[in-house]
Amino acid sequence: MPDNNFMVVVLWRKMDDDKGRLSSLRAYEPRPQDISEQPTRIRVRVQQRDTALQTDLAWHDVAPDVADVRPIFDDHLDKRPDIVMWTGTVTFRQTPEVGRFRLLIEEHEYISANYTLSEGHVVRQPGRLIYAEVFELDDALVSET
Repeated sequence: MPDNNFMVVVLWRKMDDDKGRLSSLRAYEPRPQDISEQPTRIRVRVQQRDTALQTDLAWHDVAPDVADVRPIFDDHLDKRPDIVMWTGTVTFRQTPEVGRFRLLIEEHEYISANYTLSEGHVVRQPGRLIYAEVFELDDALVSET
């Protein structure tokens, strides 16, 4: 894999209080428009700090020419319907600057199993955010790449 590429594994476990919890995030070196059979979906985004603003809200999603997020596996683990795993790669076009980027990992709950919205030629299931976790790309994570 190129030097600016790393793999992200998100292990999400459904807890007794019916909320998900991030069990682990690991960086390793080198979906879909269909109706989901899962009640939730995990979304991973790369965001960049806006240095012109001095606030914790000064982040925006990066364009694909900065970093590309590609899911490899996004489903329940075999025989464990309470655990969802998302695995994918994050590829930066250039080596990421420490403290300038972060990963935003979100769990969205679908509103209904059969309710969809059409936007042009795209049909999607609407959902709501129920949990989010943020990981800044620090020295330890960037040095893994």
